[in-house]
Amino acid sequence: EKLIEEEPENSAHLIELARHHDDHAFTGLLDGSRRREARDKALECYKRFLILEPEHAGARLAVGRLLVRESRFLEAATWLGRAFRDGYPSGSAALWYMDALFQLGHYTELRAVARKYVDNLEDDAAMPLQAREAIRHWAQPVEHAS
Repeated sequence: EKLIEEEPENSAHLIELARHHDDHAFTGLLDGSRRREARDKALECYKRFLILEPEHAGARLAVGRLLVRESRFLEAATWLGRAFRDGYPSGSAALWYMDALFQLGHYTELRAVARKYVDNLEDDAAMPLQAREAIRHWAQPVEHAS
């Protein structure tokens, strides 16, 4: 924080502090209010970092992920939707985006994201099997009862 005070435009310091707060929130050692505080600090740092380096896909994803974890689903869906439109899709981004859309009840849009991403599943070896199955499920056409 002191380094950022001295050099507020130094993106390396901002991303380092953002990741520190992000990792701290994720440890599982904090109570709810301290976890929320760490996430808020991480969000602030990531957003400041993205002003300096707007093309950084990892930071863009981190903001969306933190918003979902804070149950700020509308903001997360807006943020991640913009990232997808800007050409920053990844397996992780798709999952976080789909989660936000599910929580909002935006099932049509969720299905569209799943259909768009399902073809890339086999290329993403890091994606867990359950996540692959969820995307395949949501990518299926809706069957209407007659």
